[in-house]
Amino acid sequence: MYKYSEEELKKCHHGLVKTIAKELGVKSPTSKKKGELISLILDIQDGKIEVAPKSKKGAKEKIKGWGAKSLPSNSELFSDIPYFTSNSLTLRDSAYDSQGKEVLGIFDSLSNGTWCLRDKKFNVIEGTVFNEETRKRLRVKEGDEVKLEIIEDNGQIKVEKILTVNGLEYDPYADRRDFDYMGATYPSNKMYFNKGLITDDFTMGFGQRALMVGADSTNISEIVVQRHPNTKVFKIYLDEMPEIISDLKSDGFASVFCKTFDVSYSEQIAMAECVLKIAKRYSEYGYDIVIMINGIDKLYNAYKSVNQEIALEMIKKYIATARCFDRKGSLTLISVVDENSEIYNQILPFVNCQISVKDGQIDLENSYTKKKELIK
Repeated sequence: MYKYSEEELKKCHHGLVKTIAKELGVKSPTSKKKGELISLILDIQDGKIEVAPKSKKGAKEKIKGWGAKSLPSNSELFSDIPYFTSNSLTLRDSAYDSQGKEVLGIFDSLSNGTWCLRDKKFNVIEGTVFNEETRKRLRVKEGDEVKLEIIEDNGQIKVEKILTVNGLEYDPYADRRDFDYMGATYPSNKMYFNKGLITDDFTMGFGQRALMVGADSTNISEIVVQRHPNTKVFKIYLDEMPEIISDLKSDGFASVFCKTFDVSYSEQIAMAECVLKIAKRYSEYGYDIVIMINGIDKLYNAYKSVNQEIALEMIKKYIATARCFDRKGSLTLISVVDENSEIYNQILPFVNCQISVKDGQIDLENSYTKKKELIK
C-alpha cells in the first residue's frame, strides 16, 4: 500500500485528504479538520492505530475540479501512429530496482472484475493483471496511458513505481476532471473540414452524435477534419478484410485503429471500447476528440454475438458518450451505419446529426443537424 508522507499530505487540499482518510478507514472524515486527518493518516500508516476499512459496494468516487494544470503529452505507446507522436517525458529521479521492469500500456478493466494494461494492439500485457486494491492505490482511470515499474516478489507481480500517466509525471493529487460529472450542452463550435466527403456547406459541431448512411470505409478514410492544436481524430475500422485495411493509410491528421474479420468479436469490442475510453480521458483535459467508426452496426453485431440481450443497450451507451461540454472540450462520434440494418431505426432517436452520402458525395438535402442555429 502506498505510504503518504506528512509533507505530501500538507500539499493536498482538504477534500483529497478526506478521501485518503476515508480509504484508510477513518470514521467520519468529513467532520474533521485537515490537521487532525493528517495525524490520523500518519498514525494508521505507522501501525499506531488499527482500523477496519469499510467498503461500499457500487460506490463511485467523484473527482472534483475541472482540469489539470498541465496537458498530457502525446502518446508514447502509439508513437508510430500519427497524432500519437511522443514528446519528451520528464520522469521522476529515482533509483530503479535491478529486478524492476518498465511497462507501458492503456489501463483497462476486464470482465472478471480485475484490471490490466493493454498494448498498442489492445491485447492484455502479460503480468499486468491487477486486483481492485491495486487499482485504488494507483488512482488512475480506464483509458489512461500508464507507465509502471513492476517487480516479481515471491511469484507475485507487484507495482513498484508509477512513472507517468498520459505522458505526465505521476501526481496522485492531480485535480482532474471526471467525464461522468462534466456538464453537457448543445454543440456550438463548428467543425471545419480540409477536403474530402464532407464540405463546409454542411453545418456540424464538435460534440455531435452523427450517423453516416450510404458510406463505406473509403468515405471515412477521405474525411479530414481541419487540424488545430485542440483536436485529435481517431478512426476505427471493424470486421474489415485485410486487403482493405492495407489501403486505409492515415491521412496524417488521424490515428487509425483496425481489426480484420478473422479477429474474434470480443477483441473487436475491446479495441472499440478502449479507444473510446482513451478519447474520454483526452476530453477531460479539454481536447476536442472526434471518433469515426465504420461501422456502428458492425459493433452491434459483435455485441450481439457475445450477449444478444444487452447488445442494443451497449450500443446506446457507446453513442451516448459523444457530447459537448459546458466548459472546454468535446467528444464527437461519426458512425457509419447501413440504413437497412436492424439497428438503424433503433438508434436514430438518440443521434442529433445525420450525414447522407449519395454517389460518393454528401447529399445535403437528406442530411441534417439538430439545433444547427446554435453552431457558429
